[in-house]
Amino acid sequence: KNHNNNTPVNDSRSLLEVWQDFRCEREIKSLRISQHSALANVSIRDAKLGTLYQCRILGIGRPSHNETEQIVAPPPDFILRSGDILILVGNPNKIAQAIGEQNLTEHIPSARDQKRWAWEMGAISLLVHPNSKLIGQSIKEKQFRTVHGLDVVGLRRSHQSQSEFEDVKLESGDSLFVVGPWKKLSQLKQQNHDFILLEMPKDIDEVVPAHNRLPVSLMILAAMIGISLFDVMPLVAAVLKAACPP
Repeated sequence: KNHNNNTPVNDSRSLLEVWQDFRCEREIKSLRISQHSALANVSIRDAKLGTLYQCRILGIGRPSHNETEQIVAPPPDFILRSGDILILVGNPNKIAQAIGEQNLTEHIPSARDQKRWAWEMGAISLLVHPNSKLIGQSIKEKQFRTVHGLDVVGLRRSHQSQSEFEDVKLESGDSLFVVGPWKKLSQLKQQNHDFILLEMPKDIDEVVPAHNRLPVSLMILAAMIGISLFDVMPLVAAVLKAACPP
């Protein structure tokens, strides 16, 4: 489908398709911090993954007993531990460099963890409003992650995805792909003075409270995802596929 960048698109399009539009030489990897990694026992801020590898942590899985706690959009002062699972987004070559230099190992989440991530983390596509106060400033300058608790993982301008967009001055009509906790995404879509909502799952109002009905929801979600989903698509794509089935 072809969509005009200045008008909201049809909400029947899956977010998996939207992610493919925005990804532009970026991938999302699930990586475990090894026992001997220099990242263990340091804060996200001091780890400097953004500075060294132009990678960002979208979420962290922290194993505890028989469960893995999902922390979406962790703050800069969050202390990393050996065994933590990092959900990183970045250039594949830079991620490979980080794996080698920081003693990280690739990790395939269990079916159970895949399901839990789907209820914690989602994504929406937004259009920058013509009167937005973000115009003329970059994502980095506006401290989008700090202000909203969400990550912008893609930017499109004139139908073209941008590879290095963190320092790009935003313009009216730019579209952003935003990832983070469902609750914060729902809050962001209300800021219609800065953004125009392009796409999001139709069932978002059910996604957030459904965590309270997790056992039933997981059985439903299992049918959507399938055990082998992570063999064919990246983490957030799997989350989006589960959140917005075709």
